[in-house]
Amino acid sequence: MAFTSFKLHCLLASAFIISMPSQASALNTTEKLKLNSHNLKQLSIEAGAGELTITGHNNTDQIQVSAAVYSENGHQPLLSLVQQGDQQAKLVAKFEDSFWQLGSNEQYIHLNITLPSNIELDIHDGSGDIKLQQLHGKINIKDGSGNIDGNQLGQVSIHDGSGDITLHHAGNINITDGSGDIMLTKVAKVSLDDGSGKINLSESQQSISINDGSGAIMIKDHQGGIDINDGSGDINISHTTGNIDINDGSGDININQVMGIASINDGSGDINIKNTKGVNIQADGSGETNIDNIDGAVTIN
Repeated sequence: MAFTSFKLHCLLASAFIISMPSQASALNTTEKLKLNSHNLKQLSIEAGAGELTITGHNNTDQIQVSAAVYSENGHQPLLSLVQQGDQQAKLVAKFEDSFWQLGSNEQYIHLNITLPSNIELDIHDGSGDIKLQQLHGKINIKDGSGNIDGNQLGQVSIHDGSGDITLHHAGNINITDGSGDIMLTKVAKVSLDDGSGKINLSESQQSISINDGSGAIMIKDHQGGIDINDGSGDINISHTTGNIDINDGSGDININQVMGIASINDGSGDINIKNTKGVNIQADGSGETNIDNIDGAVTIN
């Protein structure tokens, strides 16, 4: 009986070893995809690991994709560009997860996409940097990791795990971010929910709303109101119009050259305010308070 059991175990082990696929040679190729964009309003992108570059053009009626594919173990990717209904298209560019992908297996798909600039984008990306240029339709991004860099964009919504976000010349911005620095220049209305990392906004218009866990915040040359709920990190605001409302846990607050009233509820850290239209300090836990050249009422509770 013991011999039979041992024999059965050997047979099972042999079957498992035989069923394992042999090591394949690396896959390194470039694939081209193309789709007529006539009447299309939205492109949905499902991408795994790899860089993603998207450029809009006003004088094209096609979506063109260049996919640089690499797999160390020679696995074939899922790669397709198809129209779905009358106004939508979908691009899939990823490797399917498999039980047999054991050990080291570097694999990625770098995507370079050109398309009409007015097409809306819905992007689900695993990892890798994203670069966006001259895209005027709405953009929705759900990203795991990697930097996001955009220029000359319309309305942008981002749900990001980690990586820096840099946007220039864009419409309304809505960002939920885990970690990484955020830099916004010449954008419209801004709503940020940020875990950690520096935040730098300049030359923006309309309102700014920031819910920040940790990291320094710098805002300058802004037109519109500012609302900040901050856990920790210094806050620096200068050369802005509109009222400022700050609820701060810890860190210094520096405000200068503001054409509005600064209202502050502060836990700890120095407060330095000058050249504003009024000051209302509702609470100040600890730290020095310096106020100078205020053209309006000053209230300190």
